[in-house]
Amino acid sequence: MDTIQNGIEQVFSYILNVEKRTYWAFLKVLLLISFAIYGLRFAYEVTYHLEIWFGQPISLSALEVVIYYSVTITLAKDFAFFTIHYAFHKIPFLWEFHKIHHSATVLNPFTQYRLHPIEMIINNIVAIFVFALVTGTFDFMSDHQIHQYTLYGIGIFSFLFLSLGANLRHSHVKLGYPGFLEKVLISPYQHQIHHSSNPKHFNKNMGGKFAFWDLIFGTLVRSKEVENVKFGLGKENKDYDTFAKSLIISPIKNLFNMINIFKRK
Repeated sequence: MDTIQNGIEQVFSYILNVEKRTYWAFLKVLLLISFAIYGLRFAYEVTYHLEIWFGQPISLSALEVVIYYSVTITLAKDFAFFTIHYAFHKIPFLWEFHKIHHSATVLNPFTQYRLHPIEMIINNIVAIFVFALVTGTFDFMSDHQIHQYTLYGIGIFSFLFLSLGANLRHSHVKLGYPGFLEKVLISPYQHQIHHSSNPKHFNKNMGGKFAFWDLIFGTLVRSKEVENVKFGLGKENKDYDTFAKSLIISPIKNLFNMINIFKRK
């Protein structure tokens, strides 16, 4: 087993070497482009079928497009994120992949990219579905004006959220929001609580932008309730202390153990 693990480590150390991974970055760019193209194609299909089913589209004004689309896409994407994030925590099979993200004992802005490829693929499929469904529907309702306002609508909400410190959520900066605001928006410290190694904080604060999903589903913890936080998986951290363990060895080993336990039952 050690020989196999060392071999895997050598392969990935080569792939992740800064001087030798240009092709690797190129492949990732191609993957993102393919997802974007598929999303736009799916959005077109949504618009096309709505026109067949309902005929003449509803003509919204430019201002209505900006407001309604911005609010809808932001809420829909965030609820989809909460839902899939909740599933990654509650479904044992998915948790084995999501553990990699939570195995970080030190948080920094790059922690958000500490994801297993399986999780990345699932997240992107869900994101594409939500984007295409909402964009295609509003493209139909706005008589094909949506492409002119998409970036503006998303930009407004993203800017407002980032200005409240969202870029600090994967950090050690203890930034909470005052009073009632933490029932509306997830503060950086609330997300840090989500990464806590304390079992009392497991499966808490799973929202992306908004906290009211956690409030509704009973998973909200506010900053004032937690004094200090240590990050990671506790005793399981040692199973994710190398790249090969995180990406392949630990998830596969744990999944096989789950299958064997299920068979015994």
